[in-house]
Amino acid sequence: MGVNLFKTSHIIFFAAILPLGSFLLSWLLYQIFPNPPFWMETITPLYAYIILYGLFDRYAWSWWIFKATGISYFPDVRGRWKGEQSSTFEENGNKVKVQAVIEVEQTFSKVSVRAYYEKSKSESTVANFSEFNGKNYLFYTYDNDPSSLERGTMQIHRGSTKLEYLSKEKRLMGSYFNGLGNKGDMDFQFEQKELIGRF
Repeated sequence: MGVNLFKTSHIIFFAAILPLGSFLLSWLLYQIFPNPPFWMETITPLYAYIILYGLFDRYAWSWWIFKATGISYFPDVRGRWKGEQSSTFEENGNKVKVQAVIEVEQTFSKVSVRAYYEKSKSESTVANFSEFNGKNYLFYTYDNDPSSLERGTMQIHRGSTKLEYLSKEKRLMGSYFNGLGNKGDMDFQFEQKELIGRF
C-alpha cells in the first residue's frame, strides 16, 4: 500500500500531477485572497501538496478513476464483515467453531483490522495487501486479548491471518494460525460500511 515509485502510474500522479495541482491550488488561493490573513500565508505549494495528498489518502483513493488508472491497485474492503471461524482447538472432543466479526479501517496508505468474538477481541499490528495469480489477499498479524471474565480459561496470544477477497461475492475467506499452536479457517460476508466497534 501507499506510494510505489516503481509503478509508472504512481510516478506520473505523485511526482507530476499532484505537484502541479498543488501549485495551482496555491496560486488560486492567492488570487482569491490577494491580501491573505496571517494564517493563510503558509499555504505554499508544499502545504497545498500535503493537503491534496491527505484528501487523496483519506477519501479519493477509492474513486473509480484511480482504480481504472492503476493508482489504487488494491481492493476497498472498508467496513464490517460478519462470519464464522473454525479452529483445530477442541472442547469436549469437538473442534471449536465460533461466530466472529471483523471491522476494517482503510486509507490509501494504511489498513487495520479489528476482530470481535463473544469472549475476546483482537487488533492488527501489521496489515497489508498482496496479489498472487490475479487474486487479492489481505494479510495481517494480530494481538488477541480475552475479556476480563475469560482470562482464567483463555490466554493473550498473537497470530497471523491470510484472507482472500472475493469481490463478486463480497466475501473474505482464508485461514489463520496463532502462537498457541492452533489454526483454522475464516469466512466473512460483507455486512455494512459503518463500524460498530463490538461483537
